[in-house]
Amino acid sequence: MASQEGDGADEGIARGMADAAVPFVAASSFETAPVGLLVSDAEGRVLAANAHARRLGAEPGVALADLVPGRERAGLARFLAERRPGRGRSLRMGPRRRTPVRARVWPGAAGRLFWLIEPASPTAEETAARLAHEVQAPITVVRIAAETALMLLDEGEHDLAFLRRQFALVHDQARRALDIAAHMRGFGAGEVGPPVPVDVGACVAAALEARAEALAEAGITVATRLPPAPLYVLGRALPLEQVLRNLIDNARDAITADRARGGRIAVTVTAARGTVRITVADNGGGIPPEHRRRIFEPFFTTKPAERASGLGLAIARDIVAAMGGRIAVGNRDGGTVFTVSLPAAPRHRQPRHRKG
Repeated sequence: MASQEGDGADEGIARGMADAAVPFVAASSFETAPVGLLVSDAEGRVLAANAHARRLGAEPGVALADLVPGRERAGLARFLAERRPGRGRSLRMGPRRRTPVRARVWPGAAGRLFWLIEPASPTAEETAARLAHEVQAPITVVRIAAETALMLLDEGEHDLAFLRRQFALVHDQARRALDIAAHMRGFGAGEVGPPVPVDVGACVAAALEARAEALAEAGITVATRLPPAPLYVLGRALPLEQVLRNLIDNARDAITADRARGGRIAVTVTAARGTVRITVADNGGGIPPEHRRRIFEPFFTTKPAERASGLGLAIARDIVAAMGGRIAVGNRDGGTVFTVSLPAAPRHRQPRHRKG
């Protein structure tokens, strides 16, 4: 089966999440996330909410319409009726209905809705809190794995197979933390800004290079099929590379969950009728139908909590949407296929290449 991305909270939140058919969200992740998260029914009545959402007045039993100004209620009702996954809307919420936020919603099972509510303009403190939240998970795993290995060595234990697994875990999670740092460096260096022509083939190569060691360790072979001439889309290279790394990671995890070693990943880039398509296919067993419709939901994951936040594919989808494209998933030939479709850069925006 393909792997997807995607304790300590009070009983009401855990029960609300279960009733809302979000069983793969760990209660602690839901409660302590640095953004507002809540589950509502189809009419917008809150069933469960984390600490950030409750500060905006989203207590269980409260109607979201009562948390926005009267002039925004008709728009909120239309927004609820559309039920478009990942759709965003600007609102004013809070006890005085004055806090500007950006709300996004994903339909769930049994008519439930999963909401992500972020500040319209995050402060430096809020941005730092998000970064700390992202980095904390891999650093915590590194600390625990290192402490376990050191304890065994101090006690004279020399189970080399176990120690190797611990250090492999340290290596994998350190790489994850470095990926987060790389993204933040790109942000600070101006990766956020007007779209520019991006060479899709170069992004594929960079993503595969970043994951080459992990794929080799798993015995996974990679096949690429790229056009002879570069294909360009408009956007930024680093976010597109992040999308591809997430898809490659998902394929690797699906394969390793399906077999001890081996497997195949195929990455293909094609263009037709003004659209550039990138496909990442694996032979890791495919995705069950009941998971496929929820795979892009934030915090939905079937992986162990220490290995995934459930945000990778949701982030990938949002990056692709910001570039004017879409991402789809399906099963084929005993595995999963992700297809990223992006508008090709207009010819006048593409770099000119000298001949000869």
